[in-house]
Amino acid sequence: MQFGLLIDIQKLVALLGMKFLILNMFLTVKLTLVKLCIQISIAMKRMMLALRFLIIHSMVGFVKIHSEKFIIDILFQIQK
Repeated sequence: MQFGLLIDIQKLVALLGMKFLILNMFLTVKLTLVKLCIQISIAMKRMMLALRFLIIHSMVGFVKIHSEKFIIDILFQIQK
């Protein structure tokens, strides 16, 4: 009787160990994905800033060539 109880306790401990191991793996993966999402978000923000910088500088070059009214119309279209 005690031998069977010992095996049941060992199975229970093994199952709990597996459960905690799997939970730990999921938490590690979740934290890694969160960090990756944050890094992607930061990279996207930097890319958007770079794109705005390029648009502004291309518009400055465009302003030198064309009239002010035409430029103001284009700037309003970009803002929409």
